[in-house]
Amino acid sequence: MIISFKYKFIFVKPHKAAGSSIESYLHPYLTNKDILASTEDHMGINCWGNFDTKGLDYYFGEKYLKKKIEFKLRYFAHMPIWLIKERLKPLSDKLNYDIFKNFYKFGVIRNPFDTIVSHYYWRNSSNNKNSKSITFNEALKELESNKYPNYELLNLNKLMDKNFEEVLCDKIIKYEDLNKELSLVFNKLGIPFDGKLKIFKKKSNRDKNYKKFFDNNAKKLIKEIYWKDMEMFDYSF
Repeated sequence: MIISFKYKFIFVKPHKAAGSSIESYLHPYLTNKDILASTEDHMGINCWGNFDTKGLDYYFGEKYLKKKIEFKLRYFAHMPIWLIKERLKPLSDKLNYDIFKNFYKFGVIRNPFDTIVSHYYWRNSSNNKNSKSITFNEALKELESNKYPNYELLNLNKLMDKNFEEVLCDKIIKYEDLNKELSLVFNKLGIPFDGKLKIFKKKSNRDKNYKKFFDNNAKKLIKEIYWKDMEMFDYSF
């Protein structure tokens, strides 16, 4: 998650859709006045402060919020755009300038079938020290049993208002057209880009054919959970 005051943009970091690679690319263009959520790849910038938990349990759950509260991560990785908007309001009021309204807001979406397979490979990567290995069916069960609207794999929800009725981003990049659409975004922002994003964080040598993982029940589950993604972005199996 990045808020750049020099280039006037807000980047909403997705899960398993080149979020870390985009952050790493943009990192050299950040200043000590910007906001960058702390990750295992980068030290945070101005991301700490009071963490008001009022009403957040519904969206994330107590377990997810525990470390954010402990380390006072006022701005954190994979933070939904509606919460970014709320957290920016006091600063906007102080500056008498609506940061959220005037900054260019963008995020990334990915085919849900491909997303869950990428998540499965990441969970089982030998380079991933922070998570235990799971089977693909276990990954599906975790997704099915989730009760929080801002669960990590629900990337579209991170780009919408807190009632999940309206997209708050100015631009949602399709992962499948990543370089082409990033070129347009970075050109608009005045950030140099040669048209090809280097993958900075690759934790598995995965099979690109996601279709082999899905039986009819698994396909039905993904379609039920991600119906909005599939309709809005014309995704299919």
